[in-house]
Amino acid sequence: MSYRKLKIILFNNSLTFKINLLYFLYQISCVLISNLIPERRSNKNRTLYKELKENGFVKVTNVFNTDEISNIRKNIEVELSKGNNFSNEFSHIFSQIQNPISKCCIDINTIYFNPQINGLLKNYYKSNFRIKWIDCYRSYPTKDLQSSWKWHCDNHPYGVLKGIILLTDQDENSGAMQIFDKNRTKRIKYAGYDGNRMESRLDDLSDICNDLKIEKKANYLIGKAGDMFLFEANNLHKATPPLHGFRDASTILILPYFKDKKTLFNKELTNTLESSSGGWPPRPWL
Repeated sequence: MSYRKLKIILFNNSLTFKINLLYFLYQISCVLISNLIPERRSNKNRTLYKELKENGFVKVTNVFNTDEISNIRKNIEVELSKGNNFSNEFSHIFSQIQNPISKCCIDINTIYFNPQINGLLKNYYKSNFRIKWIDCYRSYPTKDLQSSWKWHCDNHPYGVLKGIILLTDQDENSGAMQIFDKNRTKRIKYAGYDGNRMESRLDDLSDICNDLKIEKKANYLIGKAGDMFLFEANNLHKATPPLHGFRDASTILILPYFKDKKTLFNKELTNTLESSSGGWPPRPWL
């Protein structure tokens, strides 16, 4: 067995053993410390927990209510009209809205205090959890498929999750993300494709799936505005451009933690969350 395949089996990534060991030991530390506090390990939401562990993704419905979504979307329109978005070579594909907490009123406490998410993540980590960063973006119809619009995995260390908050209704025609489950992801990775290198990414994995004799149709993360998906970003996935209109969403990065973060979150942490967007931290406790 190759060194690469061993890492895929153990961690579902191709990072060094040193990085994965660091994250593994950090998660164990969070478990030990969190269990010193009573009632941290919820027995609720076992079905959602099982779905996340087995498939690598799960939907939690109605995390944000209609009024909250309406307010967020109104603020997005205001910010885009001001030009308050990050522009780069992909600006014709999407707009990234800056300062989504302070400018768009995406309330992180809504996530921390949601009983389904709280119970699900504490079952998943066997510890407390925290949100490391948040971003918000609008994607547009395009045939110019680049970067995240091709099949890839984020190559995160052990124990890192992502969440997507749907700010518009999303289906196969309106920009719902596509993702392969854990089993098919590992089969495709064993065959040699992981999409880590930008220049070698594919927008169609049908030939690889046919060679492996596995189902080639990916799962679409379909839901209503206000729903939220939690997923392991080391599963193969890709963004899908809407066929018309636009797609609004917010993404968060989630890590295990040793304190009950929802009792600590306040407006003073907003700048930290909004300025840390992108990637996983080299030191997960910071």
